[in-house]
Amino acid sequence: MLGDILKELRTQRRLTQQEVADALNVSKNTVYSWESGIRKPTIELMPEIADYFHVTTDFLFGREAAGKASIMPDDIAAHTNSEMSPEMKAEIEEIARKVFEKYAKRQ
Repeated sequence: MLGDILKELRTQRRLTQQEVADALNVSKNTVYSWESGIRKPTIELMPEIADYFHVTTDFLFGREAAGKASIMPDDIAAHTNSEMSPEMKAEIEEIARKVFEKYAKRQ
């Protein structure tokens, strides 16, 4: 279950296993082993993983609703083209925030 959650979080954000590994200072093989259920992250690393994906540790353990792990507007802006100006990124983030708010009201 944890492996499925980690893989979903990574793929939602269009990240490679290598990018996640680099951010968490582990090997790509380690991320692969987590996602495939061969191994689990250490308890010490769980808060860092949660922070990286902007979710709670409860979510990672399957104790929280899935809606909490959706991509957030600031995640969208963070993954935009590096050649964009800060103003463009801010505008993209604001548009994304409005869309999230619009659809959150419908649920």
